[in-house]
Amino acid sequence: MNIQILGIIFLMLPLWFTHGQGADKQRIVLRAAQGNEEDQRVLEIINYAEKLRLPYNLRPLLTRYGGFGTSIQFDWGGKGNDTDIAFLVAVPLYAKTAVNVALGMLSHIAQEIPSWRIRIAFLADEKDGQRGLIDQLDQIDDPESVSVLYFDDSAAAGQPLSIYQGSEGHISPRQLIAQALSNGKRLAIPVEIPQPYSELFRLGWIPSPRALQTIQDRSFPALYITLPAEGSGIDSDVLSQFLILMYTQLPEDTSLFDYHYSLVAFNKNYFIIDEKTTVLFIIGSFFGIILFFSLYSILYRRKILSHWLVFLRRSWVFLLYFGLLVLSLYAARLAVKFWLIVHYTEESNFPAMDFMFLLLWVSFFSIVSPVTEKITIPKRSSFYGHGALILVLVGLFTAIAIDITLMPIFLWALMWIFIGSFVHSFSISLMSTVMAPGLILILFTSAVTKGQTIHTALIYPSSLVYSLLFALIMLPFVLLWKRTVFLKIQKARKAGSKNRIFVGRYIFGAAILLAFFTMKMPETELQAKSVIDSKKPQFTVSHSSTIFLNQRSISIQITANSPVDRYDIRLEQNGDGQIQLIESTIPFDNPGSKTMTASLGIHPDNPLRFELLLPQDEKIKVRVRGFLGTAEAEKVQEIP
Repeated sequence: MNIQILGIIFLMLPLWFTHGQGADKQRIVLRAAQGNEEDQRVLEIINYAEKLRLPYNLRPLLTRYGGFGTSIQFDWGGKGNDTDIAFLVAVPLYAKTAVNVALGMLSHIAQEIPSWRIRIAFLADEKDGQRGLIDQLDQIDDPESVSVLYFDDSAAAGQPLSIYQGSEGHISPRQLIAQALSNGKRLAIPVEIPQPYSELFRLGWIPSPRALQTIQDRSFPALYITLPAEGSGIDSDVLSQFLILMYTQLPEDTSLFDYHYSLVAFNKNYFIIDEKTTVLFIIGSFFGIILFFSLYSILYRRKILSHWLVFLRRSWVFLLYFGLLVLSLYAARLAVKFWLIVHYTEESNFPAMDFMFLLLWVSFFSIVSPVTEKITIPKRSSFYGHGALILVLVGLFTAIAIDITLMPIFLWALMWIFIGSFVHSFSISLMSTVMAPGLILILFTSAVTKGQTIHTALIYPSSLVYSLLFALIMLPFVLLWKRTVFLKIQKARKAGSKNRIFVGRYIFGAAILLAFFTMKMPETELQAKSVIDSKKPQFTVSHSSTIFLNQRSISIQITANSPVDRYDIRLEQNGDGQIQLIESTIPFDNPGSKTMTASLGIHPDNPLRFELLLPQDEKIKVRVRGFLGTAEAEKVQEIP
């Protein structure tokens, strides 16, 4: 083994003294010889760059903590004294396909220097903490002027080229998405946007890749792209051409990026409506509605006058329905609490719970809403139709004021509620009642199946505001349904029809309650429940190590599977002598002794991570004791 290390060092001697980075290269050579895959890949990139005569820069990460790998970056282009980067391509070193594609781009740039300054960075230590990415972002002073493309490998085989455009509270600029879709079509590469619902990103209801969240939290315009794995039938040269087209067509003025567009997905075809078109459509819709009401009022002015007099006199009924919706919402939550008492002791992320909660809410409302039957309202079907239309118009203008990307949801609802409110046909009104909440249900389903963060907001709200907001969103659809029911009664013209509908409410409510309270938790949830119900705290301990010269950095992670009040951590010498702890991210008592202890405060992070820096040959035991009240559990990790 020593002969192999000396051989590698001898072969790499010429590299140590180029570009004034000899010490960094020496560390890379030694770590690569010891089997570090990322450093081996860095050496391959250095050899490739030397062959193409491309200048590069090495970026060691946190060397004072023992070293967390070394990134390598390439800068080109710029005019005159221009040192500002316009385009950053970030590629994690662990992503084999993405690295090969970026190397293909290096070959192209060696032959044709770009007109503006770009950087390709191969990032080290991306799996744990994303230190390579953060190091790159910290180098840039003006985030909004730099477009970032983060290329990664697909998590599963057979996946197409996938574009992730949003994170919590952020979406990518329209120009970058349109450019990526256009390049995929031009090169005949299958392109997919797995989560095309920008509204859910604005609301923070679905998660995004962690790297994209890190980038967009710092205000960089960015895309996260996963490339098809090797063997997918797409040549790596074609993927390199995709990357080249992305930077050659980069918009020169990033201040003109459009963040207020609408993205419509249908059968993996994507249509982007820009902000200008959206605003024109809003203005056209607004004047179209005014024109329609103007013509309608001229033709049916006497009829409209009588309807609006009734509407103004009975508008307080809407407050009654709103109150019943809020009351039913809390009744559904109370039923969920009873179910959790029987089946679970913590907030469950059981996905079916969200849909059952909605059915519970609707069933409770259908049971209590007959109290409004005694209220006399002339021309009730028109009354409820007008109310639904006005409420959804208020929602539309509120959505425009908050964020224009939320507007398509209300436009869709407005169209169907408008049809259902003015057409005196039971069939058409029923179809409108079903179609009006369609987009909301699609978004809700996507949030539940992909993010599961709406679960807490809906069933376990942090404030009364959430309850009022959910009830207000539901109200126009409830009013449209009421109009549909009255049209059915008018059509049947039978006294018994109303009674059958009235009895049907209780049958529906009873069936939903029975289904809910007999619903069983999935096996995985039951296993989690048995763990949490255990008296002893449940946790796991794992570790990883990185060797640098004659020192070793140990990363230890403690993951709790049940509540834990606190941890006591004990280091024990696994041999003779004293523990030679060079540095640690948590304080230990009795330094330089054979046993060292650290007692952390209550309510520790989950997972809890800390680092130890030791001599390379040091052998110790890490003994972790977790406490939950008076109960305790212990785990031991040996560091060989």
